[in-house]
Amino acid sequence: MRKGFTAFNLLIALAIIAILLNVALFWYFNYSGRQKVSADLQRVYFFLNEIQAEAKRKGCSFTIVVDNHTVNATVDSGPCADKSLYLPNAAFETTTLKVNPFGVFTTRGSVVLDNATREEYNLVFDCITVSAFRICEGKVEDGSCVCKY
Repeated sequence: MRKGFTAFNLLIALAIIAILLNVALFWYFNYSGRQKVSADLQRVYFFLNEIQAEAKRKGCSFTIVVDNHTVNATVDSGPCADKSLYLPNAAFETTTLKVNPFGVFTTRGSVVLDNATREEYNLVFDCITVSAFRICEGKVEDGSCVCKY
C-alpha cells in the first residue's frame, strides 16, 4: 500500500488555498482603499484648520475652492501665499469657502466626498462642515453634513 497524497488531493488543497487567498486580497485592498480616502479627508480637515490659523495670525483673507481631487486656497488680501493640496484618493463635490482676516469663515458650507466615493467606502466620517469658527468632521444625513462630535 502506497502512502502520500494523490494529485487529486493536492489539486483540492490548492483550490481551497486559492479561494481563501482571493477573499483575503479582496478585503485587504478594500480596507487599504478606505484608509487612503479617510486619510485624504483628514488632510482636508487639517488644511482648513491651517488656513484659518494663518488668516488669523497674519491678517490674510482666503478663498478656498474644493474641486474633485484638489483644494486651493487663494489669497484675497494680506501677506500670505497661495496654498494647494492634492488628494489622489478622494474625490470631493465642488464647493467654495471664504475666510476673513480674523480667521472667521464668512461662507458656511461642507466639504463632502462625492457620491461614488461615499457609497464605495462607507466611512465613519465622509464630510467636513464649516461654520463661522468651527470645523468638524461629520456624516452626510438627509443631504446635509452633520457633525459627529
